[in-house]
Amino acid sequence: MPIHLISFRLGLLTFTIVAFTVFGITPGHTSAGLLDYYTLDETTGDDAGSTGTRNTTGDLSPSVFNFNSALGDGGSVSDGVDGNALRFDDGSDNRQRVTFTTPLLQLGTDSFTINLWARRDRVNDWDTLVYQKAGTDGINNVFARVNNTNTMLFVVGGDSVVTTETIAADGEFHMYTFVRDTEGGNNILRLYIDGGTPTTNNIGGSPTNIQANGEAYFGSQGTGSSSVDRYFDGTLDEILIADIVASPELIEYWYNNPGAQTLAVPEPAAIGMLMLGLAAVSHRRRNAWRTR
Repeated sequence: MPIHLISFRLGLLTFTIVAFTVFGITPGHTSAGLLDYYTLDETTGDDAGSTGTRNTTGDLSPSVFNFNSALGDGGSVSDGVDGNALRFDDGSDNRQRVTFTTPLLQLGTDSFTINLWARRDRVNDWDTLVYQKAGTDGINNVFARVNNTNTMLFVVGGDSVVTTETIAADGEFHMYTFVRDTEGGNNILRLYIDGGTPTTNNIGGSPTNIQANGEAYFGSQGTGSSSVDRYFDGTLDEILIADIVASPELIEYWYNNPGAQTLAVPEPAAIGMLMLGLAAVSHRRRNAWRTR
């Protein structure tokens, strides 16, 4: 923690101001907008509730997410990164996904960020985390998924970025952040794993205009065919969607503070503490005191 000493004299005494840093708040984005935040804390009912400016509700469907069942059928679990989380079981008898009839990512050429926590239960298979169907345009889907090669893929229309880092099934939650940056003429996709250095594709040119007006899903693609819907097998928690370019500092803050529903990051802010610097009084002034 940086410390700055500022001294001044008043009469025969020396005063010292010790200035140090504390956490303040500064924007960590280029535009404001926490569109939706899903804690996935639900243990009953048929809605995945959201906070944010849109509050878009997803369908949990008790017939699919049996909250009273064994974990093998999917449902709420208590060991999320912040409170409860939602487990998905890609069993042939009862696959699960959260369905949104209102589009989540119909954002045109705007920047956006998706941040979520996921725990995989398998490797060498497809695991879709978030999927936005294109609707009538047929090509401009937006999705984030783990491929059957255990690499993470982020697709925005015809643009994509894929990691070389293996996405493990190690029994632990990991944080995945997907950023589309179209600010200032950019056309960049970034994919972060547990914060850190992103995998980046600087595409250039004009960004794809995403008018994806179909349904959206957590835990599945939306083709309507179970054989290619690439259901997720694992647990999802704390899903954030915002129309911002999340900075590395903000992403690191989310990683260190699971469940933080914020688009701001701590920033050092100076405050002062006034201290009497008796030890700094000069030898001459000490002599002056003695002669009085």
